[in-house]
Amino acid sequence: MAVISGNVATSAEPIPSLTKTSKGEIDAIGAEAREKRFLRSHEVSQENDDGVTDTNDNEEEERLIRKALNDLLDGDTAHKFEKWMRKGYSARDIYNKLGVSTHSDRLWIYNKYVNALKN
Repeated sequence: MAVISGNVATSAEPIPSLTKTSKGEIDAIGAEAREKRFLRSHEVSQENDDGVTDTNDNEEEERLIRKALNDLLDGDTAHKFEKWMRKGYSARDIYNKLGVSTHSDRLWIYNKYVNALKN
């Protein structure tokens, strides 16, 4: 028997796939359901020993953390330059790391690093 009301037709006969019961017990929500879960949890930020934050281990591009950048802008460059040289960062690496192309106020740090590499 079919019932038509408005634009919708419904049948009084049960749909076989919806009326079957499960033979086994299903636990859809486990005990861990109360734990907090975060999207993109695989992109955890980690600070390296050179004061650079990696947003992902596979990312090649690194960003300076705010404190490290402020120290550099305040003129405290010797310690960072030593670390960068030990890690073998080229002048181009530092140019990109500092974002000199978009932050011209950091150009002096880059120039000072280039001079340090020459010595």
